[in-house]
Amino acid sequence: AGVLFSKDPDEDTGKDEGAPDYTLLNVADICEFADTCELDDVRPILERQLSCNCAIAEEGLTGSYGAGIGRVLLTANGDDERTRARAYAAAASARMNGCDLPVVINSGSGNQGITASLPVYIYAKELGASEEKLYRALLVSNLVTLHEKTGIGRLSAYCGAVSAGAGAGAGITYLHGGGCREISHTIVNALA
Repeated sequence: AGVLFSKDPDEDTGKDEGAPDYTLLNVADICEFADTCELDDVRPILERQLSCNCAIAEEGLTGSYGAGIGRVLLTANGDDERTRARAYAAAASARMNGCDLPVVINSGSGNQGITASLPVYIYAKELGASEEKLYRALLVSNLVTLHEKTGIGRLSAYCGAVSAGAGAGAGITYLHGGGCREISHTIVNALA
């Protein structure tokens, strides 16, 4: 029963040296960035997020993965935007049941990337939002999700999909014309 691994405690700073510093994020700056950033700087990653995450949601709705919760939601609850937003996110969990399509992550998690993007996309379609408004709302959702995770850490008993759901709520509020105050209240209400 010898020592299998030993590490000098002075070497461990507790920080992931390769990770970006998200502690600088706050809701006011996120809202300002979403309103003013040059979309060409972020368009490629947002396009990829939508392309990948929508593709796996469609596959989850048409394929035989797990319990087919996306289809069940649509069948049981109708086809309004609230149900579609939940159904698409649930259907994209086909990745957890063997579907090998790629997803674009948030906070190191595919499920968080799905949750932060698909409901915002569904609401944008329903509202007839412009591509620019959709991308700015996705910025709000993704950055709010990252911001919420700063106090939780990378590995926690707290489910990060809850943060992503609150982020999606913030993005949907942005689509509806909400400003920083309304987005802040949405985040608080969603987390409460």
